Amino acid sequence: MQAKIYKERAALYDDIRRRTPRREKVNVECSVILISACQDNQMAMDGPKNGLIVGHRERAFEHQRPFSIVVPRAAVAA
Repeated sequence: MQAKIYKERAALYDDIRRRTPRREKVNVECSVILISACQDNQMAMDGPKNGLIVGHRERAFEHQRPFSIVVPRAAVAA
């Protein structure tokens, strides 16, 4: 799917890449933390309303408590 989308939009993506300075030449003064339910080649587990991770995070923020989730090994292997 990714290759198909890139092929359809290659001119746009390549133009953006040409106009974007290399990261070695840009001084970025910020920090970013990426919280992700899965890697690019995986699918996130679904919950009743949102994805499983988002649902747990929202409940944790609602109740002002630390956010953590443990997924059984069987679910990870599926």
